Parts: sequence; structure tokens; C-alpha cells
Amino acid sequence: MVFTQSPFGDIFGVVLLTVPLYNLIGFKPASLCSRRCRKNFPLGVPTLNPYVPPYSPSPPVDLILMLGFVGAWLAVGFSFRRQPAKVPLASEEYCTGLAVPFVWLCAAIAVVFLTGMIFLDWLGIESGFWAIWQLLWILSVTAVFWVLPFLGVSIAFWGYAGRLTAGYTSRTIRLCNACLLALLLDAGLYFASALSMASGSNAS
Repeated sequence: MVFTQSPFGDIFGVVLLTVPLYNLIGFKPASLCSRRCRKNFPLGVPTLNPYVPPYSPSPPVDLILMLGFVGAWLAVGFSFRRQPAKVPLASEEYCTGLAVPFVWLCAAIAVVFLTGMIFLDWLGIESGFWAIWQLLWILSVTAVFWVLPFLGVSIAFWGYAGRLTAGYTSRTIRLCNACLLALLLDAGLYFASALSMASGSNAS
């Protein structure tokens, strides 16, 4: 299958056309050979370059949608921040209120990458669930390489600048460091899982 201009439209089409409803709840073990496992990836083995289709948000509406998803996640996480704030400054409270859901979003993305690498590639478990998972995969890659770097660096810069100018607490700095480390971890997991799938496909 060849990708069209919008990766989101392609993957939703795959989900609607190739996933039988009964298969969504059924898992069956496959051999450890990655040939059969590869059939669960409807659009083929993932590319190592996260800045080409299907990950490049084209048309721009895809990038707007991705920004909306991430923004909604951060907004919901911010609304559930601990009250009252444990920081003396309102600006520091906003910084930490965004840093915490950012780290949790990176953790959720790491789970997506690890799930595919372990259960799809290494164990070769077959299920229609993988078509749904591939949608999460592409959303995650788009977020990690197109949206989250700007947000993560912005939050970290906010915290570091606040430390120098307003005396932000060390807890805020640790959260800013965690944002950058979590983002780097997600990028590393992406390349590790993509390399694993690509090498397994070539070997088979």
C-alpha cells in the first residue's frame, strides 16, 4: 500500500478496511520468525527516518491535529495538578503543571514503542490489534519528532530561566531535566524498535 498525502487518513483507512471485529479481542501466538509477524504491520516495515512519510505531517492540517492532541493532553494534565501548589511563584506552578503531563505523555509513547518491539517483533504475536497499534505508532512518532521537541525545550528553557531570574526550586529543575530525558528516551526507543523490525524483515 502506498501512502497518500495524509498519514492519518491512510491509517484510519487501514483500520476500517483490514481489522475484523472478532480479531480485535483475539491473540494467537505465532512463531518467532518475523516473516509472519510482519503481516501484522499493514503498511510495511517502519522507516528509520522520522521526517519522511508516513510521519511527516502533510498536509499541514495533520500537524494542527497533532498539536491539538498534545495540547489537550497537557491541558487535562495541567487541570489535575496538585492543589495547593508547592511552589512560591505562580509562574513556577504553571511550569511544573506543564512539565508533569509532558513527562507522562512521553511515558505513554514509550509504552507504545516497547509494546510493538516486544510483542509484535520479538514474540511475533498475531492479532488485528496491530492495525490499531500502528495508528498509535504513527501518532507517537509524529509527536516525538515534530511536536514534543519544541514543547520540551520550551518548558526546560522556562524552568532554567526561572531558576536564574526568579529562584525556581530544584524540584522544577528536575522536572525540566526529566522532560528532556524522557524525550531523548522516546527517540532512542523509536530507533531501536524501527531497527529491530527492519533487521527482522530483512533476515526473513
